[in-house]
Amino acid sequence: MSKKIVLGIGSICIFYWVILFLLNSSLFSAGRQCYMNYVGMCGNISDLISHTASFVRPFFIIFILSLITYRMREEIFQAWIKFAYVWVPLTLFLVFIVPEYDSSLLPIVTKGPISFFFSFLFLIISLIIIISKSHSLKKH
Repeated sequence: MSKKIVLGIGSICIFYWVILFLLNSSLFSAGRQCYMNYVGMCGNISDLISHTASFVRPFFIIFILSLITYRMREEIFQAWIKFAYVWVPLTLFLVFIVPEYDSSLLPIVTKGPISFFFSFLFLIISLIIIISKSHSLKKH
């Protein structure tokens, strides 16, 4: 996958989320707070934004990291993207299988915290990969 494609995917996801956010603002100001959800019932658009935020969060990180690696050497980008090929689908899968709401006393394992935790780990590990690869290439 090329740098431009990765940057484009991140841009599209951010654009999608910004459009949903703007729709939310305009719909609330107009008094219309409804969209047709997956079962055909009227749902609150802010619920749609919160549902998609868990899935879009890793793509914010991808966008930021693709901007960082865009001007770097191809070897650095390839080292990072190999990691991203595994980590991002794993994060999306875990966010998909974890429940949206938890009715137990400790609501820790829900979509939001899982998405945030794995996105944060993705950012930290990615930065370590990028820095270590660029440092090793400078030595050669």
